[in-house]
Amino acid sequence: MERLIDWHFRTHTLVERLKAAGQCAYLRGASTEMALHAVVVEAERALQYREFALCVMMNIEGAFSRATFRSMIGAMRKHGLPENLVRWVEFMLCNRTVCTTLQGVFRERVVEKGCPQGNVLTPLLWILLIHELLMILIKRCLHLMSRAFAGAVSLLQRGLDLGTITQLVQRGLHIISEWCAEVDLAVLANSHALHKQDETHPGNATSVGCSDTNGKDRKIPRSNPA
Repeated sequence: MERLIDWHFRTHTLVERLKAAGQCAYLRGASTEMALHAVVVEAERALQYREFALCVMMNIEGAFSRATFRSMIGAMRKHGLPENLVRWVEFMLCNRTVCTTLQGVFRERVVEKGCPQGNVLTPLLWILLIHELLMILIKRCLHLMSRAFAGAVSLLQRGLDLGTITQLVQRGLHIISEWCAEVDLAVLANSHALHKQDETHPGNATSVGCSDTNGKDRKIPRSNPA
């Protein structure tokens, strides 16, 4: 049943809409190569036009296991998916139980959040949810490039003034923080990796002062240049 619903949901229009927003996972024609290629192309353009490029990569903590039923069902309705199938998925999510037995002791609990492990619908439920974040970034940070792959999100901004692009990336981090708070998620602690591409020293990556997604002022650890 889940496979049939997944097939019914994945219309050409929906798939193209998700990819156009920067979603690079769990879609036909999307992959890690697609996400990395977009970042590399922007970095190369920065070098070509003698600009700075600032990139931040981070992971959503417990993305699939901590997503709430309310946020996933809300995302489905925002995409205009058939209401009868949305209600079926809602019933499936909210009436799941897990059970375990250890040394003859049996326990059973109702699942309160998270995507079903191994379920065909799980990838789609997650990318519909994180699509909301990508659309907010597009609307509020017009020139900030954002990409998502499963529970990972990357931001990249290029320009002539390092201070300006740092502020723009910082704005993107704040938007991610606000969105995570709204849907009861969080950015994984110490998962930030920042890379600054300098046209005068193409192989040099340095730390730049930014606040993390929790609003704490600190230097986000740089990634090691390849």
